[in-house]
Amino acid sequence: AEALPKADSAVVTEIDRDFDGDTFFPVLDASEWVETSREEYAASGSGALPFAFVHYARRMRSTIR
Repeated sequence: AEALPKADSAVVTEIDRDFDGDTFFPVLDASEWVETSREEYAASGSGALPFAFVHYARRMRSTIR
């Protein structure tokens, strides 16, 4: 979360299941980030879960002040 303001892109693995825990990747603000691609994979094998690799790009930042 602390480095996110310096990032111009992000690749996030989304797993189609809820987990208990106390640490999560921050939600990307749609006004700042746009999804550029998504690769979805079905569960295959015992105990496997469906997941996706999601690529995001930061929207253009305004340089006008």
